[in-house]
Amino acid sequence: MNTSERIARAHRAQAALDEFLTPLFAEMREEYARRIAEVATTELHPTNRADKITALSLALKVVNTLESGMTEVIRDGELARRDKIRADEIERMSDAQQRLLKVAGY
Repeated sequence: MNTSERIARAHRAQAALDEFLTPLFAEMREEYARRIAEVATTELHPTNRADKITALSLALKVVNTLESGMTEVIRDGELARRDKIRADEIERMSDAQQRLLKVAGY
């Protein structure tokens, strides 16, 4: 995937996260936390209580993993954008300045 594609992908991910996913994730977290509290206080059988809390905890983990994945895509796009800016700046430098950068290890 080239730099432009990474930037465009990050832009799409940010738009989806802002418009759809952040509110959805918040709702899901709230509902799962409410259900965990409900199960913890109303389920009398210890095994059933543990199983239900475990399932709800895993659901919360899935939500967090999905959000982290989207955030990583956005972060990758930001890094690609910075790399593109840096490459453009280097391209605008004179040959002597570019050679100096190579000698310095950039």
